[in-house]
Amino acid sequence: MSEENKPVKLEVGIGVGIAVGVAIGVATDNLGLGIALGVALGAAYSMSSQPKPENGSQDVEDDRNDNGSNTPSS
Repeated sequence: MSEENKPVKLEVGIGVGIAVGVAIGVATDNLGLGIALGVALGAAYSMSSQPKPENGSQDVEDDRNDNGSNTPSS
């Protein structure tokens, strides 16, 4: 895998998110909220930048198209 196609690791995203969150928290005088938002946004960015598994998306789609045969009928 080449350098430009490497997925962003979760640790890097959370680290950058915390740094941005601390800066926002200091600017708004609400450090706790800034750190919490930074962690959440950093983790979301890291997870969204990772490649999706090829068979995982098909399994979810198959479950949605199920007619509910596992649910009891009334």
